[in-house]
Amino acid sequence: MGTLVLPRDEDALTSRRNLLIAAGLFGAAIAVAVFDSTKAGRQTRRSWGRSRRANTYIIMLWVDIVTGVALTVCSWLYLSGTIAPSIQFFVSISTCSDHHSLVLRNITS
Repeated sequence: MGTLVLPRDEDALTSRRNLLIAAGLFGAAIAVAVFDSTKAGRQTRRSWGRSRRANTYIIMLWVDIVTGVALTVCSWLYLSGTIAPSIQFFVSISTCSDHHSLVLRNITS
């Protein structure tokens, strides 16, 4: 067990069915990340060609992609049992998710 997780707390095992569903969603999320990365790469190249510096929009695009992939990978590692439950893990997932949603909201507005 991880930090601040009591020994009496039971670790919920992921069923095979749920792991297969998560694997499908993981694959879809990675496919979307590849598509987003190629689109962001083109936009970055065009923006860099115009002004020779990164603007706020480009930075937020890449932060959104990186946090999305990090959330996906951490969730998969937790579901597969590689990462043990701990307060640090849950706080980091919560913080990363918060940053992801804040950046995404600012990009779309």
